[in-house]
Amino acid sequence: MAFHLVEDKQLQKIVNFEIALGAFIGTLATNIVNISLPTISSYFKVDTGFVSWVALIYLLVLCSTIVVFGRLADIKGFKKVFLAGFAVFAFASLLCALSNDIHMLIASRALQALGGAMFIAVGPAMISTILPPETRGRSMGYLSIAAAAGIALGPGIGGYLTTFLSWRSIFFVNIPVCLFAIILGARIIPDCPGSKRTEKVDLRGAFLLTASLAGATLAMNMGRNLGLQSPQILASILIFLVCGCAFLLREGRISEPLVDLNLFRKKCFFYANIASMMSMLVFAGAMFLLPFYLQELRGYPADIAGLILMAPPLVMMLTASFAGSFADRHGSREICAAASILAALSFVLLSTIDQSIPLPFVIVYMGLMGMSITMFVSPNMSFIMGKCPEQRKGIGSSLTMGMRYLGSMIGVASFGAVYSANLPEGDAASASMASAFHSSFFLGIIFSLLMLVFSVMAQWRNCYACPPSESRNDRFLASEMRNR
Repeated sequence: MAFHLVEDKQLQKIVNFEIALGAFIGTLATNIVNISLPTISSYFKVDTGFVSWVALIYLLVLCSTIVVFGRLADIKGFKKVFLAGFAVFAFASLLCALSNDIHMLIASRALQALGGAMFIAVGPAMISTILPPETRGRSMGYLSIAAAAGIALGPGIGGYLTTFLSWRSIFFVNIPVCLFAIILGARIIPDCPGSKRTEKVDLRGAFLLTASLAGATLAMNMGRNLGLQSPQILASILIFLVCGCAFLLREGRISEPLVDLNLFRKKCFFYANIASMMSMLVFAGAMFLLPFYLQELRGYPADIAGLILMAPPLVMMLTASFAGSFADRHGSREICAAASILAALSFVLLSTIDQSIPLPFVIVYMGLMGMSITMFVSPNMSFIMGKCPEQRKGIGSSLTMGMRYLGSMIGVASFGAVYSANLPEGDAASASMASAFHSSFFLGIIFSLLMLVFSVMAQWRNCYACPPSESRNDRFLASEMRNR
């Protein structure tokens, strides 16, 4: 894919804003809905398990299709896929707002996730392609700030709109933002033609990946209610295993795979992505459990708990730009290692919280956790994209974002499972609840240490398993010619 660097400083800022707007809308769509689920459940007269699919389907479709659009962006060009994503997202938001039953709402949310996957998948790749190298770490930091802003503002905006207008308004609000992004992007984003017009997207592989993740999600979501030995759960696990294995076998055999497994053969790329997945795993798991801690153990009402939960993403917004700029100047190895250690320390502190810990201490612990994640994410993302061959920026970007969302799903499931397993049914005693939280946050310590290990392995001796970018690209092109 040809380079189209944006040299003008002012235009670079506008391009950064446009790409960050996609990250903001993508995370806002996840967090703005959760606080409205009780209202939607009451409106459509469905139970909590069923209405949870309004949120779950978004993550499921996002995880399973984000690599599709990364691949499509490599073929068709970043700009087309990026702007088309906003158009699909706006149309799906309109359908969500006009839904007259729960099934239509869930289907519309799936379509909304398709649009979100399109602009989320190519955002980091656009930064690493159309912006100068010396600004990319800082631009990745802006991307992290925008994502953190979506996380921070989602519950507040969603609660306000649902309380004073209606749950439908949380979807209407997306439409003008998407239209603005389309108009702005059409004017400022350079045309980046795809590398090979004759390539095709592996739709069969996309189906197998979607089916595998759907089976895993169903098993994690319904396993506690139906029982691990129920036919539905066993069938879901079987679908996950069979389709997952079939997907990996197919991707390794076909000439134009959906997922370029050769990227994962580069140890630096593979290890850095595992570390990225671990970072989102611990963050999503913690943010899933903390509302239960604040409301059920500490007794705070939902609006106050929502304000307290803004602490981690607000700290992330304040530190993301520094983390990206530091990585631009000094490299990402030291700051990623320090961030991983800080994450482990924050979970050591969180594993001690109970109803007697002063609230300011809890907020500080949460802030340290948020700071550690944002110190890690943007330098690690900049490192990953720097190790991608230029012809595979789109798929590399989408793989990394897909791994992060997969980590979020696993984090919610694993932290929730540990919490449920350590909380006896019918026992609401404070001591039992505190012990369950301690066990769950101890899981965060383990995964944070794994994040440190994989991060160090990825960046040890300037990525010992990867040759420099120029020689890597030459070898890639030579391999492509041999395959032909």
